[in-house]
This record gives sequence, C-alpha cells and structure tokens, in this order.
Amino acid sequence: MAQNNPAPPAIILRPAARRDLEGIFASLSARNPRRADDFLHAAQKTLLQLGKLPHLGSPLDWTPIDRRLHSLRRWPISDFRFYHIIYRPLASDDGVVVFRVLHSAQDAPSRTAETLDDE
Repeated sequence: MAQNNPAPPAIILRPAARRDLEGIFASLSARNPRRADDFLHAAQKTLLQLGKLPHLGSPLDWTPIDRRLHSLRRWPISDFRFYHIIYRPLASDDGVVVFRVLHSAQDAPSRTAETLDDE
C-alpha cells in the first residue's frame, strides 16, 4: 500500500537571496570553512521550517518605504541569529518566496526594495 507523503513545501529563492547566501558562505569560508558549512546547513534547515510554517516569522511594516514590500516577514537563521531571512508566504500557504538573507546590521528595507524587480 502506498503512503500519502505530503509534497515538500515550495521554497522559492529570488536571485538576490541566492546571491546573499553565496556571499555569506564565501565570507565565512574565507575565515572558517567549517563554520561556512554549518551556515549552509542551518540556512537549509531554517528555509524548510519556514516553508512548512510560512507565518512563523515576524511581520514587517515596510510599506511606507515601498508599497511592494507588503506582507513580508523576517526570521533568523537558527544558530546564526544575526542573519535574517526576508520572505513572503505564498498565497497558498504551502511555501515561501525568499527575497533576501541579510545581516541584522544591514539596512534590510532598502536592500530588499532595491532588488524587487530582479528576475
């Protein structure tokens, strides 16, 4: 008898988020390759968690900066609390669209707005 395994959640990485992850990995790898690997594992684990629970993150009110920033949320990467995933739950609630992965010291609203038109 076949088991009904639910489909994995959709996790859509926008180009800027992919670049962010690659840049963070490269920066950490230059200093500590093991820490860089730990970061990627933690990021994957956190993304999967957000895909399953898309409303887990804190809502952000960045619409005064740019109307296109509506419905965004932020959630820290486990074990790397200074790195935050900026995302929007899918309308179907079965996944997320990830816009950015940024250090908490960065200007997240501006950095996110400048990449909204990335394909």
